[in-house]
Amino acid sequence: MNQTVAVTGATGFIGKYIIDNLLARGFHVRALTRTARAHVNDNL
Repeated sequence: MNQTVAVTGATGFIGKYIIDNLLARGFHVRALTRTARAHVNDNL
């Protein structure tokens, strides 16, 4: 899938689950965080 999705709150409990789910479904994900150095997911 070529769609890109922006996820706010990407480092939170629910945000991490949503990102994993979107990546598994083939979406491109942009994770929005408060700090540039926040660790979100190794696949981003």
